[in-house]
Amino acid sequence: DNLQYQKPYEFCSKLLNYDSELIKKARIIEPDISFINKEILLNICPKIDHTLLDELTKKF
Repeated sequence: DNLQYQKPYEFCSKLLNYDSELIKKARIIEPDISFINKEILLNICPKIDHTLLDELTKKF
């Protein structure tokens, strides 16, 4: 019933397939999750698909 959350869930699942600790590592660099950006995530895991990161880090 929560279709609005389906795509974000899929994007997050794909992101965590790269590194299950990625968000935890990013929050060490930037504690405020709203300021975690594409560059931070790529510094931690350069293999992440850029299109996926664009979706996850765009303003909503």
